[in-house]
Order: sequence, then C-alpha cells, then structure tokens
Amino acid sequence: MSRKIPVAATIAASYRFAFGKIGPIIGLIWLPVVLIAAGGWFFILPYVKFRAAYPGGSPLPAGLWGYAAVVLVLASLIAATLTREILLPPVGRSLFRLPPLGAAFRVLGSYLGLAVLGGAFAVGLAVLAAIVGHALTGWQSVAAVAALFAVGLSVLAYAGVRLAALLVPAAVVSGGFGIARSWRLTGGNFWRLILIWLAALLPIALISQAATALLLGLDFFDIRPVLHGGPAALQAFTAQQHRILADKFPLLLAVYVVLGPFKFGLATASAAFAFRSLTQNSSS
Repeated sequence: MSRKIPVAATIAASYRFAFGKIGPIIGLIWLPVVLIAAGGWFFILPYVKFRAAYPGGSPLPAGLWGYAAVVLVLASLIAATLTREILLPPVGRSLFRLPPLGAAFRVLGSYLGLAVLGGAFAVGLAVLAAIVGHALTGWQSVAAVAALFAVGLSVLAYAGVRLAALLVPAAVVSGGFGIARSWRLTGGNFWRLILIWLAALLPIALISQAATALLLGLDFFDIRPVLHGGPAALQAFTAQQHRILADKFPLLLAVYVVLGPFKFGLATASAAFAFRSLTQNSSS
C-alpha cells in the first residue's frame, strides 16, 4: 500500500522554511537570482522596447533563446541548492554555496527529460487525432477528436503531476534522474499533491500577479480600443502594452527579486518535505 503525504504538515513545514529561514535562503540563492534579473535587463528589455517600436513583431532573437536556456540552468541550481539545504543540510553558512555540480545537472537533466516525454506524448496525441479525424467524417470526426484530446490531456496532466512533483528531491538525493522515482513515490497522492501545490504556491503567485497588475496599470489591460477597431487598432494596443512594460520593467524586476526567494523557497520546500515524508524509514 502506498504511503500518504501528510498535507497539512507538509504545507506548514514549507511555510516555516520559506519564511522562517528567508535569510539563509537569500544567502544561498542571491547570486543566481541576481543573474536571472540581470539577464532580463540585458535580453528581455531590449526586445520589449523593439516590440514597442515595431508592434508587427518578429521571431524571438537567438539571444532570448540563449537567455531562456541559462535561466533553466540557474533554476536547476537554485532548486538543487535549496533541496540539499532541507534534505542534506551541510555544516556552515556562506553567501553562496554551490551544490555538488552533479546534483544540479541531474535536476537539469530531469527537467529536460520530462520536457522530452511531454513533447513526445503531445506529438503522438496529435498524430493519433489526425488519423482518427481522417478516418471519420462529419460530427463523428469532431466528437472523436474532441474526446481523444480530452482523454489525452487528462492523462498528460495526471502523469505530469506525478512525474514532476518529486523530481527535484529525487534527483538530488538519489544520485540519478528523478523522473522514475517521482512516479513510484507519488502513487495514491495525486490530489494531495494538488492541494499542497495550491496552498504553497497559489498565494505567493497571486501576490506577485497583483503587484504586477498594480504596476502596469489599467491602460495595459484596457482592450476596448481593440474590440472596436481592426488590425491597426490591435497593433497600436500591442505597441502600447510593450511601451508600458518597458517603462515599468525596473519595478517588475524589483518585484521578482523581492518575491523570488519566497517563491523558490515554497516551491522547493513543498516538494522536499513531501519527499521526506514518503521516504523516511523506507527503501523505495
């Protein structure tokens, strides 16, 4: 019989870590957080300014793709660092303590592996839907494809939660990629994981979104000119949004830097404490 995650205890432990140890958290991850923010200034802001001047758009420049790859590496580093702090706490403190590179790269590899699995499933679902749609006609084709996508997306959501939920702590502690172990450990805990994620991540996400909305102002969200205009009105609205983004970008970065340690702390702690509850005195 699968072990159950204690939902209330896991949520409480996550908040105690994220808020009670915010000083050590900042000390551990300040450098990658600052690097992510600096990259946003040098890579995202110029593109936002370009889109404000030329709202017709263009493909994302190579620099932004490279920045996204660096963010993924730094996020893996942050996740591995904080997970190690909870599950394998070392002795001593420092402004930035690099975790074993193997742990960070196992987390990164697990993220990439999960993306490959999700992409392969999505492609397979699309191909199957095309075959079914071609084999049937009329309303039967529409109904069959809709049902196929409903089932497929449900399977993807269920598998995604179980494969991703404990991926980071499994990768850090187990010495391998965490996808398979996350799946094994999370059996019978799907809805418990959803509750933990909602309780741990939704409040800080709402605070972040509220702060962002207040900074951007009502004009950013006012779509009335688009509703009563054509393509030219849409381009003008897009340009206005990007001008507002460019003007408020320093403040938006400040919100990220201030709330980032709490977000990372809650996200990492919720997975780490759930992992600990399922693996204590267990060989699984």
